[in-house]
Amino acid sequence: MVAPSIVRRPSAALWGLGLGLVCGGGCKGSAIGDAGEIVGRERHPYAERSTETGRYNAIAEAIEPAFAHFVVAPGAEAAGVAVPDRQDWDTNFINWLVHSVSWHHRSQLFWIRLEAVTQRYATVAGALEREDLPVVLAALPFMLTGYRDDATGPNCTASAWLLPLERANRAGLVIRACRIEGRDALWSVTRKSPPHRFSVPPPYRDPIGDRCKIMGCGIDQRKDASQADMAALTVLQESWNHPLISASGAAVELTALAAQMGLDDDGIDGEGLRESNATVLLRRWNRTTSHEIAIGLYGAQISCRKKEVVETNDVEHHCGRVLEPQTQHGIYSMVAQHILANCYYAKNHADIAPFGEWATHLDEGGYCRAFEIPTTADVAAWPPHPSAGGR
Repeated sequence: MVAPSIVRRPSAALWGLGLGLVCGGGCKGSAIGDAGEIVGRERHPYAERSTETGRYNAIAEAIEPAFAHFVVAPGAEAAGVAVPDRQDWDTNFINWLVHSVSWHHRSQLFWIRLEAVTQRYATVAGALEREDLPVVLAALPFMLTGYRDDATGPNCTASAWLLPLERANRAGLVIRACRIEGRDALWSVTRKSPPHRFSVPPPYRDPIGDRCKIMGCGIDQRKDASQADMAALTVLQESWNHPLISASGAAVELTALAAQMGLDDDGIDGEGLRESNATVLLRRWNRTTSHEIAIGLYGAQISCRKKEVVETNDVEHHCGRVLEPQTQHGIYSMVAQHILANCYYAKNHADIAPFGEWATHLDEGGYCRAFEIPTTADVAAWPPHPSAGGR
């Protein structure tokens, strides 16, 4: 067991950003700040491996059981295979995960926001468990928007989940009678998948200014949190149950990626192959490796590292990878945030379902014992921050 003193309680002087967003030039209503290192749209103070080797190894040892519980084991179960041996795990994924856990653990903003969305997190986690989906996916909207239900993005995404217009329509939501800048006629969503990158740009998006041109809609069910949650669960369920994804051994990572990059839009709306869908990524991996399962696929996609790299033309080529830079850095951040959320909610809100069931991680031998998790009193005593909300 790693001594709790190795991972220190967040200092009152540390205001690190706890939330990584993937909505372009910033999400409206998001918790993102503008200080620190940026990788794509994710802050990373540890773009290179930390020189604090002892601390790194201590955190890595502590979170290995959590990584197995939330990522490796569900992926193996979905594929119907045994849990891979430790030496076969996704090493690059774990390296970035360790840095992300360390960073979020020291961020007051992270803990304050976590407390502010306690009930929303519980609602989504409970729904995921009822649908037999990995509970770690409850951290996806937290990573994307901090569970801000009014969040929007430049591609006209909306809700805490940043649901694209077409994907929301495919999941059964109604979006119609929208007023578009420079257009007299009202517009409604009819497509089931986003337009192909080489097709005619959709009327709602300004390709030059990288912004959404929708000024408002008569009906947009994404604005209703419960409707958006149901649609997001439909999207996640579609990916989790896809035969290629479920058999991959990396179903957790790929399901979370598909929520951002699309699952398998081939042939939908009469258009062909999408270069960046999750199934395309998986097929490429399967063609180029001899592994029976794709457990190292996600880590192999993390290539863009530093702010100066992202600001060069290399970003246009995704730093030699299929995933866009901001998507490369989203999934380990999601897992890191859930690892800590699991400990915080089990410690402070065990009376709220399903958090009481998570308390086993607080027991002797549980990974949460390696961290000094703040109490609700600790969080309440910290200075309020406008980005955190909920105060």
